[in-house]
Amino acid sequence: MPDTNPIAFAWYRPGDYARLFEISADKYRLPETFEEWRKKAQMQFDELRHKGIAVQKVFIDPEALLSWAVGAAIDRNKRAEFAAFVFRNAGETRH
Repeated sequence: MPDTNPIAFAWYRPGDYARLFEISADKYRLPETFEEWRKKAQMQFDELRHKGIAVQKVFIDPEALLSWAVGAAIDRNKRAEFAAFVFRNAGETRH
C-alpha cells in the first residue's frame, strides 16, 4: 500500500540553480548545470513514486534557504531539511 504522507522533494527553478550551486558547500555532489540536475532529480523522483512512496516537489528559493539556514553550511541535508520545512509550513509553495 502506498504511503499517503508525502515527503518533500527539493526542486529548483532553472533561474535559481546557478545560485544554489554557488551557495552549496557540497558542490562536488551537484551536477554543474540545471539540465543535468533536472534529469537526475526527475529520475530519483520517479523512482520513489514507482516504489509507492508519496513524494511532493517543493520549489526552493536559494535566498530563502540561506536566510533560514542562519549561517549553517548549505549541503544536501540542509536542502532536504528546508524542503521539509517549506512543505510543512507554506502550502502555497507546493506544486
